[in-house]
Amino acid sequence: MTTTDAQIEIGMPLEEYLERTASEGWFEIINGREIAFLPNVAGHNWTGKQLFQYLAVFLARAVLDDQVLYETPYVVEAKPNWVKGSRIPDLVMISGARWKAYIEQVPDWKRQPLMIVPDLAVEIISLNDMTRDVISKAHTMLDDGVQVVWLIDPDGQTVTIMPRNGIAILLHQNGDTLTGGDLLPGFSVTLAELFA
Repeated sequence: MTTTDAQIEIGMPLEEYLERTASEGWFEIINGREIAFLPNVAGHNWTGKQLFQYLAVFLARAVLDDQVLYETPYVVEAKPNWVKGSRIPDLVMISGARWKAYIEQVPDWKRQPLMIVPDLAVEIISLNDMTRDVISKAHTMLDDGVQVVWLIDPDGQTVTIMPRNGIAILLHQNGDTLTGGDLLPGFSVTLAELFA
């Protein structure tokens, strides 16, 4: 019997994925390709930290239960306990209602990657990134069900807002403001502040 493409299952069992990340380090599975998670340069992490702090302060002041996490992998399952894909955005945000339901359904959530697709994913373009690969990953995350992806380019000092069902918007450092839109109403930070 000949194996056809339809018979080949992309990915691996969750147990194997967890064992490999424990021994080899985190990696992404995007369109069947395994991509090692590489450490970033200081400027990349600085920008991520800045945005994380702005989001965390906003959520605390707004008394929202939404959760923002840094460099936290999420897994896309083809079926229970089968990892078809994994992504490691620089930041993710999950709405409070979805987060509450998730941690109730997954009591050992602290010991594994997120088994929930975030509402917002943030990708910071680093020196070791090819822009086309980051854009491709953003489209993959939107296909996963992420509502909005923010692509942040610290060198170009731009932010591209990519909504799941809509047209991408490019913001520039000279006067533009990043807002939370329908997902995070009331959130805003100027690009001048973000890239300061």
